[in-house]
Amino acid sequence: MGSRVQVADILYGEPQTITAGDRVQWKLALADFAPADGWTLHYVLLATGLNPITIVGSASGTDHLVDIAAATTAGWVAGGYNWTSYVVNGSDRRTIGSGFVTIAPDPTTQTISYDPRTLAQKILAQIQTALAQELSNPLSEYRIGDRTVKRDPGTKDELLRMEAIFKARVAREQGTGGRIVSIPITFLPNYGVSPDPGGTLG
Repeated sequence: MGSRVQVADILYGEPQTITAGDRVQWKLALADFAPADGWTLHYVLLATGLNPITIVGSASGTDHLVDIAAATTAGWVAGGYNWTSYVVNGSDRRTIGSGFVTIAPDPTTQTISYDPRTLAQKILAQIQTALAQELSNPLSEYRIGDRTVKRDPGTKDELLRMEAIFKARVAREQGTGGRIVSIPITFLPNYGVSPDPGGTLG
């Protein structure tokens, strides 16, 4: 998510990573959509196969404040989420930003079987394993995530395309992302909607 500056112990700008089980706070200063003028800040976080996470801000002087309780984030599923922020004033709604955030698992609840990789990292590893197999000793089908991919003449090209997409997603999770200026959307067979790696990131 965006850049952050320390101000009175509450940072300005969205975090890039949120740890489940932590209290999370940030502020936004939106001169054109001030709380005093009736505007309320909202967020929606989306990830494939998961219920949307909705967040509503409150007024903090002339700023918008987001303050999420630890008990709330404790129920969030770890992974990478695309977020959109918008402001609402009565029936008027304006989208003001979008980006990417990683929700990290609560380290205090992990067991010996804990795998620190995000879902995108796990899928990327499966794609790369399938690609290596395809180049050396092709199989009739491959397991990627929760999907089975049947081999056909286009399998190698499809695996290469998917590898590029998930490499870009992992890079964004690891902090090379931020606010999205524009990001084309690619529809992948059996994989839903994914960011195109050629998108422009802020």
